Amino acid sequence: ALNRYARIATQALRAPVSLVSLVDDARQFFAAAQGLDAPWSEHRQTPLSHSFCQHVVNERSALVVEDARSDDRVCDNLAIEDLSVAAYAGVPLCDPEGNVLGSFCVIDDRPRRWTSDELTLLRLLADAVAEEIELARRTSLAEKAETDLAEINQEIAAAHQRAAEHNAAVMHDLRTPLQVVSVAVKSLAEHPSIRTSETLTKTIEMLGRNVQQAFKLVKVGAHPSSGYDLFQRVNVADLVGGV
Repeated sequence: ALNRYARIATQALRAPVSLVSLVDDARQFFAAAQGLDAPWSEHRQTPLSHSFCQHVVNERSALVVEDARSDDRVCDNLAIEDLSVAAYAGVPLCDPEGNVLGSFCVIDDRPRRWTSDELTLLRLLADAVAEEIELARRTSLAEKAETDLAEINQEIAAAHQRAAEHNAAVMHDLRTPLQVVSVAVKSLAEHPSIRTSETLTKTIEMLGRNVQQAFKLVKVGAHPSSGYDLFQRVNVADLVGGV
């Protein structure tokens, strides 16, 4: 998309070169370029010693140069010789917060006077380029958010699986002592000395009921593959009532 705007600029403004240049503290990177010669077209960047666009970023305003060799602002810039920059017109590329990211510019290898209509068209194209950059940024953020969400969902699923496996192991460990208690209670219930005491008989019956309730709770806490729900509200009073 950015290269398309660079092509439009070179054709509409009859300029040999057009660049979408993003500037940091050490270089300018060409996110798009049209008409740029090798090796710069292959490297897609230059140091700031070869950058007119840095002035656009630093001043936060357009830079219009009709003859670079006689312009005090850029006459010592190495791009004049190395990139054949004679005339330059660049306007800021801004993000929605007003930060200047770089410059959308056109370059001529001969001195020229840029008309007001040409500069107006350049600004309109720069606005469109800035919108494309913001769209790409938001798309990248959305894709990252989608990836992060998928990873979080995987972590949640793994945590549920670990919890279920841990719960199943605990329930399994509980069933063995409950089985022993159940056998003991049944044996006590059949003992003659218990049968002859109404109080002891009621106590053993109460113990039996509590053991059966405990077995139900163990089943409720079993692994989902057992067919029981993993979690269920339990009234503790029902479990220990009568003790």
